[in-house]
Amino acid sequence: MKKLTATVLVIFLVFSFGFSQNTLNKTQKDERPVQLTFCFPIGSNGINAYNYSNWFSVNSLIGINGGVRAFEVGGIANINDGNVQGFQASGILNSTSGDVIGLQTSGIANFTIGNVTGLQSAGILNFNSGTLTGFQVSGICNFSLDSVRGAQVGLLNYARKVDGVQFGLINVALKYSSKHVPIGLLSIVKGGLQEVEVTGGDAIYSNANFKIGVPKFYTIFKVGYSSYKNDPVFTSGLGFRTEISLKNNHKLNIDLSSNTIALNSFKVSDLNSLNKLDLNYKYTFNDRFSLIVGPSLNVYVSQYENEAGGYGTLNIPYTIHKKTYDRTGLFTWVGLNMGVSIRL
Repeated sequence: MKKLTATVLVIFLVFSFGFSQNTLNKTQKDERPVQLTFCFPIGSNGINAYNYSNWFSVNSLIGINGGVRAFEVGGIANINDGNVQGFQASGILNSTSGDVIGLQTSGIANFTIGNVTGLQSAGILNFNSGTLTGFQVSGICNFSLDSVRGAQVGLLNYARKVDGVQFGLINVALKYSSKHVPIGLLSIVKGGLQEVEVTGGDAIYSNANFKIGVPKFYTIFKVGYSSYKNDPVFTSGLGFRTEISLKNNHKLNIDLSSNTIALNSFKVSDLNSLNKLDLNYKYTFNDRFSLIVGPSLNVYVSQYENEAGGYGTLNIPYTIHKKTYDRTGLFTWVGLNMGVSIRL
């Protein structure tokens, strides 16, 4: 299977370099209603198959054609020196040196040296060098070298500019757009939001947070320090935030985060987690410096048995709800956050 995949990719590269000399607006190809190919050049259009655009194209193994007008399927690979319209599906690879309008789906990869209007769906990789209007969905990577108007869904998403959604583990955009919403663990947007925040609270006395993304949605990486019965408590966490502009320099931040609590060291052996919903007012003095303050709903869950015969390693100021479930302590209270934020 690995040898077969490598062979297909070599074929793709050879023909792509040849086809890349053509413009995206292809010279009109001769049209044929149907073509059948076993493995190029063994097929109804022969060695000159790339000179013909077909309404219906069926390739048992690998087919090379001049374009698709309605429908194409291939057992291994479909390679086109022209535009693709309608539906294109293959077991491993689809590639075209023109534009795609419709659905392009494959088991491993789709390559389009042009624009995509519709849906690209692949097991590993989607790539287009032009504009994407629609969706890219893959198991691993989506690359659009120009703008995206729609959505990219994969582990890694990359585009020059996005007017829409990127949903993945890592999202990258080279230009900021107010219509861009990257949802993931790490979203790197040039011209977006990168801030360092230092705060204090009632249970975790000091926090340092790094925020990255765009105002509509960004990720928070958190570390903190506190104490319990004169012993040091270290915290680390992950959260997400959305920022709402109110008026002039006034903003509202809504944070949702989870923090792991460790007593005396960074090692955690039992469940010991502080989960927070923060509602912070933010006043921006200038483009870089802001003051934040607001209430927080705290839900602390701990299986750590302390010296007092209870659970937990935080100095909880009070509780509005407290209960023990199967050797697990649950504590809920409303607290207060206050701090400063510096935009990088």
